[in-house]
Amino acid sequence: MDVARAIERRGYAAIPHTAVTTEQAVKAADIAPVTEGSIVGTVITSAPLEPGSTENPGAASADLLSLIRTAAGQRLVGGEKESAPLASHIFGALKGDVRLMGFASADRLDALAKQIADALDLEAMAVNVIDSGGIHGPVEPKEAHRTKPIIKRPSDWLPGAKSVVVLGCAIPETTVNRATEPPADGAGPYAYATYQTRRELRYAAYQVALALEGGGHRATVVDDVLGTASEVTNPRQRQPDAFASRFAAVAAGLGTLLHTGAVWAPPFGTLGRFIAVVTDAQLDATPLFTEEAPCANCPKPCVEACPTCALSSETVTVQLDGQTIGLGALDWLRCDWAKKYGLVAAEGPKYMGSQTDIAPPDAPITTDDIVKNYAQLDPVQKHWMCIVEPCLRACHLQMKGGK
Repeated sequence: MDVARAIERRGYAAIPHTAVTTEQAVKAADIAPVTEGSIVGTVITSAPLEPGSTENPGAASADLLSLIRTAAGQRLVGGEKESAPLASHIFGALKGDVRLMGFASADRLDALAKQIADALDLEAMAVNVIDSGGIHGPVEPKEAHRTKPIIKRPSDWLPGAKSVVVLGCAIPETTVNRATEPPADGAGPYAYATYQTRRELRYAAYQVALALEGGGHRATVVDDVLGTASEVTNPRQRQPDAFASRFAAVAAGLGTLLHTGAVWAPPFGTLGRFIAVVTDAQLDATPLFTEEAPCANCPKPCVEACPTCALSSETVTVQLDGQTIGLGALDWLRCDWAKKYGLVAAEGPKYMGSQTDIAPPDAPITTDDIVKNYAQLDPVQKHWMCIVEPCLRACHLQMKGGK
């Protein structure tokens, strides 16, 4: 799309997202066969271009790596009132609207992984049911459980991992505040923001990974380092939920956890979403965020707001470098029942016109329960399922910088 826009600005017609296949494109352009995992895009244009090929010189990668090395060990915050030149240069070099960066050692995350594995319900977290049917029409449930180990360490993603670079991007505040509110009942804009925020993060993380590789290091982009996140249903396919890379963000000094399980990272409030780049580069770790999450004396409206009673008032705690990090105990499958499978109207689907509203059973949820009820999802509206997590909206810290 960027290429098409550049061509159109010069007065020519251009069409991206064509039906040209990878094989056809590679043959027509006479370029080397693509490797597994590569993506080939094409633009059909009226511009009289000379046949030939070229490579992106990647000059920006070397500059970005130098900036990352200089920033290592710091908590970088960007935004409209950005004053630190280093933050300005780094975030200016990254595509998208990423405005938080921190660094964690692999050792910190290894220390968390063991505790988390002992504290969470790994059997429930492994359960995954997908729709093997088409975009429209009835759901055709199929079991596709997560492979073990559920809780992962940085070295599971990249052997020899030493550091993790964590990036943060915020969902627009008004999009969250107005979601499900009359007169528009805007669940759709929030669902789109969830999707677009992940795209912004992936673009930026990809650039960071390229910069590290350009400097002779190995790197890989990971949505959720420790594996403690689930997914939310979305018109643009399931997306990582608000918990993706939350422990990586904490270990990188970007914030701390709230009772909801989401990250409180001023100046984002609870609007931040995170992604990680695992690398074998040795980068200084950022000091941990020291401001305590103000959940202890809170009446916890997040617990009451949950339509499936998945979030408990009880707390699960882990230790990191002498700090106690707490989050609310969660019934994983009751939470997924609403946000991942879209079976509860109040979680967002009713605002899109869905006729589905199936309460979870009072007894512990089984895979068979999910398969049976997932098949009952509104066959007309299933493609347009939008989720707005009531627990996150109920949190009084949701505004940027909220206290």
